[in-house]
Amino acid sequence: MADAQYPGTMRCSLLAVALVTAAASSASAGTYLGLGIGTAASASGDIPMTSSDGNRSGRLMLGTRFGHLSLEGAGSRYSLFRTTAPYTGTQMAAALKYSLPLGNNFEAYGRGGLQRTWLSTDTTANDFVGNGWLLGGGFEYRLNLGVTAASVFVDYEHADTTLVNQNNMQEKDETVGLWTLGVTLAI
Repeated sequence: MADAQYPGTMRCSLLAVALVTAAASSASAGTYLGLGIGTAASASGDIPMTSSDGNRSGRLMLGTRFGHLSLEGAGSRYSLFRTTAPYTGTQMAAALKYSLPLGNNFEAYGRGGLQRTWLSTDTTANDFVGNGWLLGGGFEYRLNLGVTAASVFVDYEHADTTLVNQNNMQEKDETVGLWTLGVTLAI
């Protein structure tokens, strides 16, 4: 009978329940955009490459989080040298990330996935292209900014790639390691 006298009461109750449910799920689900800057690439493998130029690496990420599991797409850029020839490394990856809450908004996470790498120089005669896998892990501090959620992260990523020389079609194995410090923002 009370609801008949106050028809807005039922609607307000449903709205309150919907807002509480949305607030609870937004903490553990949603789409995010990330940007990171990292150390120079650390390379090893069949192709003698160094990262003595001192340039930083960069990463751009787009992900969707479902509870503790995230699906991420990422693009990374870094530079390397082969003898005296400068190379630009571009890596596109798709990975799964699992986050483990540590308390007080801190999380540890592990990431694994597949990637494609392009190593290019000024002359296309010595370019390399290949596919491989990546593994990584790090720590994240989650921020609640009121209007949106954000985080600050630090991680290490190891990518192992079988590269093919586009000139002579020879295969070479190469690994690259990158430390990255970055931020994510819920969108």
